[in-house]
Amino acid sequence: MLNPLSSLKHPVLLCLYFISSWSYAQTYSSASSGAVAGAGRAAVEASDVNYLNPAALVHAKGRYIYSSWSREDLSVGLSETGRDVVLPASFSYFVSNSKNNSDQDVQVQEFRLSVADFIFDRLAIGLTGNDNTSKINGVKYNQTNANIGLFFTPTDRLGVAWVFYNTFEPRSNIPEDLRLRPQMAFGVNTIYQNILRARFDVLSSADNNFGKAIYMGGFETLWNEWMTLRLGYKNDIKAEQELFTQGLGFNGPVFAMNYSHQGNIKGKDFDRHSIDLLISF
Repeated sequence: MLNPLSSLKHPVLLCLYFISSWSYAQTYSSASSGAVAGAGRAAVEASDVNYLNPAALVHAKGRYIYSSWSREDLSVGLSETGRDVVLPASFSYFVSNSKNNSDQDVQVQEFRLSVADFIFDRLAIGLTGNDNTSKINGVKYNQTNANIGLFFTPTDRLGVAWVFYNTFEPRSNIPEDLRLRPQMAFGVNTIYQNILRARFDVLSSADNNFGKAIYMGGFETLWNEWMTLRLGYKNDIKAEQELFTQGLGFNGPVFAMNYSHQGNIKGKDFDRHSIDLLISF
């Protein structure tokens, strides 16, 4: 029987991402999730657990080494979720170079460590600790924060998730555009008659404001074991931006590859291409 929580066909040794534009923190997603508009808090992608929902670690069985990069960003990580592990865990590091609204150079480095376990038979909890160092105009700012995720699977065809990002209030001495602000997200993942998987997430804006939330969702096909088609839509109310996403996945006996594209329908210019390479071991 298909499990709605996993889009992984094989354990992953290496995840490589070629990304035209990338942003850190909880808006990051793999190509698999990116092709369905970034929805994936109630799905399982090995490369997303440190960013979307740490509780998904309990469903990602295996050992993973992954890396992602673009012209401005680099990320590497390691996950251990085998059956002989007492507590599933994932560790990642990334560095990002960008420009702020004042055209100043900003560099962000962050370490993330996630652990997860079951509370009850079908309810899991996960915790991610973040150590963030941001540098602007040669001045460094350090922040530590934490994400908490819950993952409930009432049936094999339904997954529900609730995630709390940046649960600690940021310090007042951190510049406004660098602060890790509290956010919450809700996600649903379900399967329809073994032919279609649907994902839907809602992410609040800063300070847990659902009045200007981000809505994202999409569908992926399941009727072909080797190929997966994905479509998605994202509406960011605060940014006044709408995105249409699409992607294609190949699931081979040794490796899997996923491609996604996100393009704007309305709002500021946005165009992102990403590729995942998943190698089993």
